[in-house]
Amino acid sequence: MSKGGMCKRPFGGNPSLNGLDDDIMIALSKGEITADRALSLRIIKMSVRDYLFFGLGKNGITPERFLEAYAYLYLSDPNKPGMSEVTKAKCFETHFMEASLGGRLSLDTFRRKLQQRREGILVKNQKQVFAYMDKYRAQEWRRLPKNRVARKGKHALPREHVIRTLVDPRDVKAFAGLYLYGRVVETQQPAINKKIHCTGTLIYKALLF
Repeated sequence: MSKGGMCKRPFGGNPSLNGLDDDIMIALSKGEITADRALSLRIIKMSVRDYLFFGLGKNGITPERFLEAYAYLYLSDPNKPGMSEVTKAKCFETHFMEASLGGRLSLDTFRRKLQQRREGILVKNQKQVFAYMDKYRAQEWRRLPKNRVARKGKHALPREHVIRTLVDPRDVKAFAGLYLYGRVVETQQPAINKKIHCTGTLIYKALLF
């Protein structure tokens, strides 16, 4: 940790992937790719970045952005019966095909390798991951009203299956416990299907609280 509690390596020593934007735009300007393909590549790149590098430090990737990237990459389902063409166009599977990534590897392989890379980054930087988690939780704690009954459990940091949860956060309540433990969690949770279908912008707090 550097002065002020900031992580020195907010991307875990990995490039942030921002350089891909220049490559995509150069290819577009040369006519090597279509505008649709360029757009799909940029959307995928942004989501991959938010998925891979969340939790390593103050790098602009919030829990909200991480969960939305995860839902986009792993939980969207454009084949849901009755889904409109407009909605299908927003899903990862559609962008994956438009980006012509299928010629290199299958969708399932892409997802599996992405999770493997995410896990590798977290394991390699585990000490930093927990340090930033503690810092984030402390900030959440300070934001809570001091007279709030639910302001409890400050030191009850879950340590079981943390890396697994940060790789595959299907249990959003368990994920919330890692970073947002001090907030009130409603007894009746909103119904969440096994797959969160791609119906527009996900509202993170609505899913959790």
